Amino acid sequence: MRIINIMTSKTLGGIEQAFLDYNEALTLSGHQILALIHRKSKIKTAVKKQNINVEEIYFSKYNYAIIIPLYIKFKKFSPDVIITHSKKTIPILRILANLLKIPLIGVSHNPKYKLIDKCDVIFSITQNQKDIFKQKGFPEKNIYVIPNLISKEIPYKIKTRHTPPVIGSMGRFDPMKGFDTYLKALGILKQKGLSFSAVLGGEPQSSYPQEKEKYIKIIQNNKLKDHVELIGWVKDKAQFFQNIDIFVLSSNYEPFGIVLLEAMQ
Repeated sequence: MRIINIMTSKTLGGIEQAFLDYNEALTLSGHQILALIHRKSKIKTAVKKQNINVEEIYFSKYNYAIIIPLYIKFKKFSPDVIITHSKKTIPILRILANLLKIPLIGVSHNPKYKLIDKCDVIFSITQNQKDIFKQKGFPEKNIYVIPNLISKEIPYKIKTRHTPPVIGSMGRFDPMKGFDTYLKALGILKQKGLSFSAVLGGEPQSSYPQEKEKYIKIIQNNKLKDHVELIGWVKDKAQFFQNIDIFVLSSNYEPFGIVLLEAMQ
């Protein structure tokens, strides 16, 4: 099949990783992929390393004028189906899918029903979300549970444990990730006189620009400056996991945490 796979987010996180994993999995399955990303996307370099067709666009959900150039691009590629990971793209993609007379598939990375109901098919990352969409009235036969993926190429290596142990966590700096709880828990370990070092990987997002400052304040208040290192966005996940002994998923809630799969692997 010829598949258009779309991610218009400019940030970094699990959804963006899922988009990359779809490109890889679909290519390995023998499909021809045209990947569309935002011109300012932070995953641009990673996408271009995948050896697939990539188009950069400037997307705005209010810019319906983009339909014309997108239609020309799509018509030239002659796709069999459109897959989108960005719900805000659905109104425009719905028009394009109708013009091309092909199905529109929405990968639902959370249980929010708004806009995803305009798709012909939903790929739900969990059975729980499928049940929610079914209850909302979406045809069950058009909902497929497809869990998030991870690459089997991530190496697993037996190694010597660190003394003291290294505790690690990573993700986008978002309140839902519960990194404040993670850091406060480290503060309790210090109060109890337990030896450890810790790392937190990630970057603040545009929606929550003050998160990093909040974490720094917690580190200062708990006298953790010599125990915790903020290492920025983790580019080499395999190396990150090899450098720690304990991984902490501190999220207050997760639709499906890819990082937990990676940590278990």
